Formats: sequence, C-alpha cells, structure tokens
Amino acid sequence: MVGFSIDYNVTGTILDLMGTASGNIRDELTTLEGAIKNNLNEENWVQQTKDVYTVVQARWSKDCDALNMVLGKARQVLGDIMTNYQVTDRSNAASFNQIGI
Repeated sequence: MVGFSIDYNVTGTILDLMGTASGNIRDELTTLEGAIKNNLNEENWVQQTKDVYTVVQARWSKDCDALNMVLGKARQVLGDIMTNYQVTDRSNAASFNQIGI
C-alpha cells in the first residue's frame, strides 16, 4: 500500500509562491522592455531591427501571458486538491469519532 500525505502549511506556501512568481515574471519582462527602450534609441535602429524587435517583443508578451495563465490554473488546481484533502480528512475524523475510537 502506498501512503500519501499532504502538509497543508507547505502546500499553502507553495500556493503563495506560485502567485508571487506569476507577478514577478510579468514585472521582469516589463523592466526588460523599459531598459531596452531607455538604453537603445529606436530612432537609430535600421528598419529590419525595429521589425524583428516588434515581433519578438510581442511573442515575449504572449508567452508571458500564457505562462501566467498556466501558473494560475496550476495554483487553482493545487488549492482545490488541498481543500479536497482537508474535507476528506475532516470527514474521516468525524466517522471515527462516531465509532468512539
């Protein structure tokens, strides 16, 4: 028989970290975009460079949004799993309590 347990405190911390990571990823991309715009004078870029940067920057934003969505869904699923285990644990405890053990 395989045993499984869940540490609610650790799981709660993981949920918090997933939420923080999602925000940090977006913040870092915004910082990078700002640094590029502040340190590189786009007026001096040749047209091909501007075009490629525009495409790549749009891809970065799209990928960042997708990653944030995945992290959000994973966070929700893990939270649901933790809640379900807590409900089951309480239900099992109540059942044993009725037996008088």
